[in-house]
Amino acid sequence: MLDFILNIRQILPAYYLLVTIGLSFLCIFTLYGPKMWKIIPAITTYGKSFEETLDTSGFVRRISVPKSWFRHFYIVGFINSSLWVAYSIWPFEDRPVFIHHILKMMTKENANDLIPHTSGHLCLILILFHVMRRFYETYFVCVYSNSRMNILHYLLGILHYTFLPITIVCETYGVATNSHEIFPSVYNIRISQWFGIVCFVFCNFKQSQIANQVAETRLNRQGNVRDYRYTICRGGLFEYVSCPHFFYEILIYLSILLIIPYSYVFKFVLLFVVMNQMFAAEITHRWYHKKFGSKYPKNRKALIPFVF
Repeated sequence: MLDFILNIRQILPAYYLLVTIGLSFLCIFTLYGPKMWKIIPAITTYGKSFEETLDTSGFVRRISVPKSWFRHFYIVGFINSSLWVAYSIWPFEDRPVFIHHILKMMTKENANDLIPHTSGHLCLILILFHVMRRFYETYFVCVYSNSRMNILHYLLGILHYTFLPITIVCETYGVATNSHEIFPSVYNIRISQWFGIVCFVFCNFKQSQIANQVAETRLNRQGNVRDYRYTICRGGLFEYVSCPHFFYEILIYLSILLIIPYSYVFKFVLLFVVMNQMFAAEITHRWYHKKFGSKYPKNRKALIPFVF
């Protein structure tokens, strides 16, 4: 295992592995370590959990940004995904050579054709759909208070949605290799990939429902903001877990892996997402128990119904 980690020298796998390990260490310290260094919880939390660190450190406030800047993640994701979708079907003889060389450096040697062209193009379109939906929700559905997040958390999100489509493109046959012109075809999609597509669409639909459900807790019957206080969400998967939106986020990325099971880099992306959502869910779950005490449902788990 150690030899495997030490042999990872490619840009994207190394980045996601280092970020996952670093974030995991900081989150473990936040959950179980001493509270002497307020800067560490400030790095690993945002929104309601982050507010406690603002009250005790002026420095933390100075390096924070509004939580509503989450919107920027999906602007970046939309622009990047759109450009890479276009690039993946661009005539190969017109593609800049320097982009071809950059993509080859992103993953391990001889991995630039692990993903069939149709599968890679399909994943790029699905990612584009996902970030467009989230862009719409952050601008027209979510009700943000004046809560904030750490600048490092913000930059991490920007980098993730910058790299996400590249993790697909750099291993897509005929794109990263720049070998010859290939066009995607629906007839090349296997049954297991259709299952991944259905799961992806379903999880996006359920995650969108949750976004509307959370927003409605702050709205009156006329659709106007009533207040910005946090309340205990009820109904649906909220009856079983505190963070169903994180649960569906993991399933969305698992759905993509069903479509590109042979990808090398994307497995590191999935690892990052799973660890990030697990720690975020546990931190949020503990905050709810601290905030609402005995009023909060005791049998409700953090992320996975009946398990965790």
